[in-house]
Amino acid sequence: MPLPRRLRTAPRLAAVTVLALAVGMLAIGPLAADAHGEEPEAVTPARVEGETRLHTAANLATLTFEQADVAHVVYAGDYPDALAASYAAGRVDGPVLLAPHDEVGADSPTMAALEELDVSEVRLVGGPAALSEDVAAEFAAAGYETDRIHGVDRYQTASAVAMRYGTETEIGTLEGERTALLASGETFADALASGPVAAGAGFPLFLTPPERTEFSVNTSLEQLDIERIVVVGGPEAVDSSVVEHYEQDYTVERWSGADRMATAATVADNAIERLGFSAELTLLARGDAFPDALAASVHGGVNAAPILLAASPEDLGEATATWLAKACPDVDAVRALGGTAAVSGATLDAAVEAAEACLEATTNQHYVLGPQEPITDAAPGYEQEFHLIGTYDDGPLAAGELALFPCKLVAIDRGHVTFVEDPDNPGHALGAGNTEAGEAWISRIGDVAQPEGTTRDRGFDPDGYRFSVTSEAPDCAVPVVWDSGGEQPDELPVDEDGEPTVRFGVGEITWTAQP
Repeated sequence: MPLPRRLRTAPRLAAVTVLALAVGMLAIGPLAADAHGEEPEAVTPARVEGETRLHTAANLATLTFEQADVAHVVYAGDYPDALAASYAAGRVDGPVLLAPHDEVGADSPTMAALEELDVSEVRLVGGPAALSEDVAAEFAAAGYETDRIHGVDRYQTASAVAMRYGTETEIGTLEGERTALLASGETFADALASGPVAAGAGFPLFLTPPERTEFSVNTSLEQLDIERIVVVGGPEAVDSSVVEHYEQDYTVERWSGADRMATAATVADNAIERLGFSAELTLLARGDAFPDALAASVHGGVNAAPILLAASPEDLGEATATWLAKACPDVDAVRALGGTAAVSGATLDAAVEAAEACLEATTNQHYVLGPQEPITDAAPGYEQEFHLIGTYDDGPLAAGELALFPCKLVAIDRGHVTFVEDPDNPGHALGAGNTEAGEAWISRIGDVAQPEGTTRDRGFDPDGYRFSVTSEAPDCAVPVVWDSGGEQPDELPVDEDGEPTVRFGVGEITWTAQP
């Protein structure tokens, strides 16, 4: 079974906010301890949120994908169809987006995400009782090829999704057997926790009534030649009689725990130990409500990242804290899904603290500067926009700096960034305000054009945290933003190893002569 695809950095969706506190630009978090015995670094707290659940889903989509041919759209007001769509989204390598029952709106975040991702086909999951025919007509009128996958209820809809993609694409295997997931259709938590597995490992996700089998499920399992069923959740979610029924014809195993948080931890363990997932990026969702995590399954699948559940917005939960502590130092970043009303700042802090249980000390948090991939072959004259991904509680860069550094004086390795120290000014990085060939400059800050040759802006606090860099000749520049703490030093403060002692973010762009 192929491993789930890894994260691809995407541009920010206009008019919505992605909140993330992550390290550097080339990784989702700091380095864990390596084979040479280096000390593991602090876990990075991260967050993806939006003004509404539709904005959050749109932000997840554009954070996960650069482009997608197909997007699945589900009803924003309930969970069953969104959970079933996790398998579908993983099969077509596209996002799950949300829509109201009766009207999308041309200026909605869902429409904006479809446009940004250059989607050509929209597939509605759920019947007209969930997404009206008016909604389907809106997508068609906007120029999208429109299709619908549904059944008469949540169970048949999940079965229809499984049949549609299970017959068109390869079904994932576990220990050599074609595998399906089975979770309760009456509660969301267990199916939510298994969503990344459905999307990333290619396991169809079926829903079942808690105390009986469902005809549409039984028929689909047989027609798809399923050999192994993973029941997600304990006997209160899926009764033992249901398990016993399927044991007559299938290999059946149950992934469960004492509560929904423990069940999610068990799913995460199996995903990592048996399916090639990783704890490096761990997602954290509210476990007592579903809205902000509805569209997160494919994000977890693409990044091979498990979803853990918090007991409530203000309570991480014992099982989740225990799992994170055991995963130290493998966890690089914990990414909360939704705003602080879904996962509070204190709960995210508690998750990071648990994931750092094996560390002796923590380090400064870092800003994320997007795009997170280096621009390696720009033509002279090309202008690249950079932006800080997110907004921050303490008002970042209200008294900060923006400058260009020469590439040869900055080392970036999986997000671990070091600078050459200035021998004439110990404790500060050498070369702030310069570039490799002295040709690059900061061309715009926000919407304001800068004088040609500008390589530094003190007190950087532009609208939207956006700036652009350009060069008219071959050059290489590392744009760096950092929080000067009100002192506005002339250069970036670093320690004796060249590591910044304040929060910062970096990018990288190289202009080369074109043939």
